Amino acid sequence: MKRGQMKLKNAGNQIQSLVRSVYKTESQATGLMDSLREIPGREALKLRADVASMAYEAKQQRSALVKQVLKITNNGISV
Repeated sequence: MKRGQMKLKNAGNQIQSLVRSVYKTESQATGLMDSLREIPGREALKLRADVASMAYEAKQQRSALVKQVLKITNNGISV
């Protein structure tokens, strides 16, 4: 029983680390989009659309990871 709890706790900690990494990536993508707004032209517009798509995907992944952490904590295991 203890071994399983420790595995869940470790998994939760790893997932939280991933959440932080994904959040940083999401923030960097947002900063890049802001920089691309200052550059005129179709190329910048296409790049901004690509970055926006990637930022949205990162947000979805972060949300899914947070849900997994919540599942672990709802089982009474502190992460």
